[in-house]
Amino acid sequence: MWTASGELFYRNLTGRVIMVSVTTQPELTIGAPRQLFQGPYYLIPGGPARPQYDATRDGTRLLMLAADLSATSTARPRIVVVQNWTEELRRLVPVN
Repeated sequence: MWTASGELFYRNLTGRVIMVSVTTQPELTIGAPRQLFQGPYYLIPGGPARPQYDATRDGTRLLMLAADLSATSTARPRIVVVQNWTEELRRLVPVN
């Protein structure tokens, strides 16, 4: 996954999340791969071969779902999406 600021994030086969800085000016320069972290993160079983995480535009944060590896867990990962949150914010915190 590429960010607008020129970082490449990827997960290797052992589950590690790696970051590589890439610049194109004045010439193509590829930085050394750097492991950010690793862990049991959720993957869609048999899912599509695409990243199941996302990075912020500036590359400072990643969003991933942590996997629940407990033997008794049957819970599926849950994401709450809030739409029109700016209107709710204006309602709760009016600006005069």
